[in-house]
Amino acid sequence: AVDLMSESSPLDGTTNGGANSHATSCGGNGNEAVFSAVVQAGHSIVIGQSTNSYDSRHETRWGGDCPGANAVACTDDPDTLEHQWTNDQDAEQVVYFTVDAYSSGQGAFTLTWTNYSARRSHRSHGPEHDRVPV
Repeated sequence: AVDLMSESSPLDGTTNGGANSHATSCGGNGNEAVFSAVVQAGHSIVIGQSTNSYDSRHETRWGGDCPGANAVACTDDPDTLEHQWTNDQDAEQVVYFTVDAYSSGQGAFTLTWTNYSARRSHRSHGPEHDRVPV
């Protein structure tokens, strides 16, 4: 998996020439690209494709070995739907984001993500999540 902590968002990527070794839980059977990021306890990540050139599926999972033991979300359409996950565990966790094809397609995409801390705001009557990039 490509370590997003050593990359900058947005990131241009492709599934051309990639392996077809992981299937997303919502289907997909094409070459994929897998990305990972460490999310600290109490922090959140928002991740997705801002553009792509083919019919893709994408999935976010966390914990365990690649491509992740615990499902967050799996999306067929729209291809640009972002996924969000907040780490409510007691320790940092690795999040995996897999870009796959609807069937046998492959192509280019642009991946965007924000890793931020979730904190309580005192401006309202209840807890709120403010995006504070980390």
